[in-house]
Amino acid sequence: MLLDASLAKSERDRLVRDSERAEDALTSLHRKKFPVESKPEEPEIKREWQRGWIVTNKTRVGQQSAYESAFARWRRLQAHDPEEVIRTVDAAFADNVSHSACVDAGTDGGINYVTLVVHFPGEEVAHLAIADGGKVRKRSKSEVIDLYRRALASTIIATVKEALSSAPVATHAKIVVFSYPLTGFLKTRQQSELTPIYAATFDRGTLTKNRLKHTPVAEIMAADDLLVATDRFGRFKPLGDRASDDIRLLAATLVATHTHAAGRLQVRAGTIPPGRK
Repeated sequence: MLLDASLAKSERDRLVRDSERAEDALTSLHRKKFPVESKPEEPEIKREWQRGWIVTNKTRVGQQSAYESAFARWRRLQAHDPEEVIRTVDAAFADNVSHSACVDAGTDGGINYVTLVVHFPGEEVAHLAIADGGKVRKRSKSEVIDLYRRALASTIIATVKEALSSAPVATHAKIVVFSYPLTGFLKTRQQSELTPIYAATFDRGTLTKNRLKHTPVAEIMAADDLLVATDRFGRFKPLGDRASDDIRLLAATLVATHTHAAGRLQVRAGTIPPGRK
């Protein structure tokens, strides 16, 4: 369906450019490089000069104290301390576009895991204009579904990559995606509209650079313990009866406790160890 023919060419061109930028933003998140948590370097506290003034003993003590604090935090991450892992991953998620949070971390059967939750808008987010020859039109149903799948996959992979970069000894990331209607939810904040549409467990080996480079991003969504439901067109549907007891418990907890603060999800919920259904 062509867009309003009364639009000036400049307006149609602007609409296409905005749509292309939006599509790139939605589908390129997984290509981002995330800083890896690393062991802090011990400061050099020898006598030295800075800006013409000798470094005072107070400064050196401050540097040593800061190092000891950072090193203690590093040791907790190395021990996969749940509270420290959750705090560190949540801090990394703070600037994410999609509301996301680490709601659990621990060890189950010798596996160090993190459990992640993402709030992702419904299919409306993929209703972008598209250039077709010299004309501008709305996306077809299949084009909307394809863009939505790629956008969701990119967000999932980016979230898992960032979490595993922030939790250095975690080997698995369980992720659950809750969809919400883009219009009504933003206006009313109706928490009951959060619907689980995807769950899976990723391990570090799943997201190698080589695989990300050569495998279509939407295919990488098919990780271990995959729970997903689609209609005959490939459109995502609520998990419904496919959802495990843990996911239903998590959904109930989110509805009961989740709040929006500083533009991000702040939540602490129940445990979903990897592989448990």
